[in-house]
Amino acid sequence: MRIFQLALLGCYLFKFSFGTTQMIDNREGKAFSEKPFFNQRFIYKNKIKRIKGNFSVTSPSTSIMQTGLYSMYEFDNKGRLSYTLETYQGTERKDSLENFFYYNEEDLLVQHRKKEYNGYTSIINEYNTDGRIQKQVYRRDILDEKNQLVESYVISEETMKYELSENKEKQIIFNNYNLPYLEITRVYNADNYLIEEIEQSRTTTGMYRKTFAYNNHGWLESIKKFSDNGAEPVEEKKFKYDTFGNLINIYTFSFNELKEEKEIYYNDKTFILSNMLVIDPKTKRVKILQFKDKVFYN
Repeated sequence: MRIFQLALLGCYLFKFSFGTTQMIDNREGKAFSEKPFFNQRFIYKNKIKRIKGNFSVTSPSTSIMQTGLYSMYEFDNKGRLSYTLETYQGTERKDSLENFFYYNEEDLLVQHRKKEYNGYTSIINEYNTDGRIQKQVYRRDILDEKNQLVESYVISEETMKYELSENKEKQIIFNNYNLPYLEITRVYNADNYLIEEIEQSRTTTGMYRKTFAYNNHGWLESIKKFSDNGAEPVEEKKFKYDTFGNLINIYTFSFNELKEEKEIYYNDKTFILSNMLVIDPKTKRVKILQFKDKVFYN
């Protein structure tokens, strides 16, 4: 089918001809989420092994203060994101968020392990021959002090089936009783840009709809999320880029109110990430993440 052929072509073009000047891959709007969002080709070409940034904060009434907190990204020798660590100040002590990523030979993500609630949860992905996820297994993992797996327990499993038609992909998700409970329909335009995603519950009347817009370069410009048949978005993200396609701004809205702005800066010569500002538009408080520690493969 046409949509399958376009999907395969898109994967091929990304792996072999995606531009090497953009460190961040924001084609799906996942930049700075817990999902892998770096351009694998850029990381590989520049032999980046690790980048680490330290957090500081400032506001209109205070000078810049160091927090002692940091964020770190590690990559394997193929340019794939393998580990992230971010420290934060809890109610009583400092804590951390961790993510581990594992891939198969086709560079598909087969396991995402993350730290939460004093333990680790893993999502195991199994793929069909088209490269689509056909099964997800959720596990609770016990690690030792060296981050080696000691024990693992299955929590639940979900399976996925797909129905493909011209410019549409319908994904049906089945629960651990093998009963369908969620249906996701993705709509593409003639050039294979994702323009709409509809998430419909099979067991309730709940429905979410996302719309995707692109600028004149084909770079993702906005994602709007609507609840049920609402005319106004409940969530929205807007993105801006420099002339080379590097992501430089992320604006996050809730019910049309700006909640957060991210400003992203790169080294002028290497285009490697150098700084990020996270701005609260109400309080004008700014969190600064400065990436000074960079390690490269030989």
